[in-house]
Amino acid sequence: MVRIFIFIFVWLITVFSSLKAQTTQNFSLSGKIDSDKANQMEINLFNTENKLVKTEIADTKGNFSFNDLASGNYTLKINKNGTEAYQSENITVTENTTLPSIQLNEKLIEGITITKAKPYIERQDGKMILNVENSIAATGNSAFEVLEKAPGVNVDSNDNISLRGKGNLLVQIDGKNTPMTGTDLANYLRGIPSSTVEKIEFITNPSSKYDAAGTSIINVKLKKDQRKGTNGSLSTSLGTGKFIKNNNSFSINHRNKKVNLFANYSFAYREFYNKLILDRSFYDNGNFTQGYIQDNFLKMNFRNHIAKTGMDYYMNDKNVFGFSVGFVSNRFDPTSNNET
Repeated sequence: MVRIFIFIFVWLITVFSSLKAQTTQNFSLSGKIDSDKANQMEINLFNTENKLVKTEIADTKGNFSFNDLASGNYTLKINKNGTEAYQSENITVTENTTLPSIQLNEKLIEGITITKAKPYIERQDGKMILNVENSIAATGNSAFEVLEKAPGVNVDSNDNISLRGKGNLLVQIDGKNTPMTGTDLANYLRGIPSSTVEKIEFITNPSSKYDAAGTSIINVKLKKDQRKGTNGSLSTSLGTGKFIKNNNSFSINHRNKKVNLFANYSFAYREFYNKLILDRSFYDNGNFTQGYIQDNFLKMNFRNHIAKTGMDYYMNDKNVFGFSVGFVSNRFDPTSNNET
């Protein structure tokens, strides 16, 4: 009976969340950077707690836009090669907002040197690349959290991912197609710590070699140790708000001139909640007869295990033969409390 109640309550939460998403008004924040180097910069939007909300990039004319923003206060920061070139005053968004043209200090921009470290955002061969391993903002997050903040990416209330408005999307891990979509895919990506991700490639117009006509591609490339011999790594991260989140990963590999053997394991734990208050009133011919307020609280524990092992054989500089096997386990434990 308890399980049936929890199932019904989870269903109600999902329905009301969906209705809320449909009725909550979201806004856009757009602007233009007055610089011929605008499309070489990353534009970051932060909330009042100085947490990154979204990253975008400008087009060749310097135009940029953040969409689906909740009303609130934000700060805009513009970086080039990891150096801050601009920070706005407080921006209040209560409607679709267009900022005045942003003027940058060109002398400051010219003085920013290119370091050996790769920039967070690159463009190469028709791809946009996020170099996740070079991003402080990605620290302690999952691959999913990095992805939903990425330029042009939108995640709806049902965890469906779209790229530049295209829902027909193929997500790959190390160039291999994932047979998952929607919530299954989102939970899988939530189980991949960002510390194990090297970069994420975004391909909006794949060439014929991808055999994915009309489909945008997101390719998550995991780190591989290139050093010869036996190497391993262990990482853990812990975040807290009302509840905690934890990511852990372990990897080991052995490489020689021709062969690379590897294995990795990650475990992710999340606690999150939904609070739903129902206020119902009953009337008879316009006269109030009775009413009640129901306060529902649903706490959800999410556990994710991902394991993978495999081998790469380097036949020559251009050809690699490899195989891998993997295991994924997702566990979702909701507990509820309600008062009337």
